Amino acid sequence: MNTLKQEIIATISNLPDTADMNEIAEVLIRIRQKKETELQINAVSCLDMMQDYIGCIQGDEDISINKAYMEKYGL
Repeated sequence: MNTLKQEIIATISNLPDTADMNEIAEVLIRIRQKKETELQINAVSCLDMMQDYIGCIQGDEDISINKAYMEKYGL
C-alpha cells in the first residue's frame, strides 16, 4: 500500500517535463478528491461499530433511577 506522499510523487513523475503549475495543481486536486471519497466510503460511526454490543449486558433495570444504587458515588 502506497502512502499519500508516494502516490503524489509517482503521479507527478508521470507528468511530462513541460507540465506547468496548473497541471500539477490539477493532479493534486484529483488525488485529494479521490482520498476524500475513500474516507467517506470507509467512514463508520461508533454506533455502527457497537451495534452488536448494545443491550448485551443484563442488570438491574432500575439502576439509573434508584438512588440507593448511587449512594456510594456521593449522590
